[in-house]
Amino acid sequence: MVLTAQTRAWWVAFCVLVGTVGSAGGYAWRLQRTRKRELEALRARIARDLHDEIGSNLSSIRLISEMACRKGVGESDADRALSEIMAVAAESTEALRDIVLLFREGEVLRKPAILEQIRRCAGSLLSGMQWEIESCGGAEEKGLPFADGRELILLLREGLHNCARHSEASTVRILISWRAKELEVTVRDNGCGFDAEDAAKGGGLANMRERANALGGCLEVVSAAGEGTTVRVTVPLR
Repeated sequence: MVLTAQTRAWWVAFCVLVGTVGSAGGYAWRLQRTRKRELEALRARIARDLHDEIGSNLSSIRLISEMACRKGVGESDADRALSEIMAVAAESTEALRDIVLLFREGEVLRKPAILEQIRRCAGSLLSGMQWEIESCGGAEEKGLPFADGRELILLLREGLHNCARHSEASTVRILISWRAKELEVTVRDNGCGFDAEDAAKGGGLANMRERANALGGCLEVVSAAGEGTTVRVTVPLR
């Protein structure tokens, strides 16, 4: 069978079209598989955070309530138990709000959402203290992947919680610096300070350092007795 030039041209065009469609289909399939794996990993991470934070706090509320309901518990002990329950419930509420907001923002947490989260953490955890927050550099489209933003907020929440409970500070300053390829958050207080080397052996700072490492960043803690504390975390922007 002899093909005319026009027929050959149509045949070549058809083969090119089929190849293009096939390549596009293959790319879409690979992209879908990658996206599915990312979502599964994200769901697993959020489930873990919900279990660790909300689940742990609910268990604490249950134990405190059971102790308060026992016979022979004095009024002062019952009042103390109620205060603890209120504190734990407040922490749980804030943690749940954080998770909902992070879900609502989508795959990437942009600069406004991250700032909102940090302000909310400071407002809830530094109640009764003077605090200020300053952000410099970076465009509005700057942000972090969803999972990284979540880890950063949890890290800062733990740091601000420690500051509120242990620092005896009257003022706290939070500086957020957006650079071309990294985000740096510095929390500085005028509190009593502590021995950073000894504290590094404890669970609190170790957990914060693990979160920073998981983000591909680093955590720096500078403190001394009577000289306040500076906590600085730096994470890459991707």
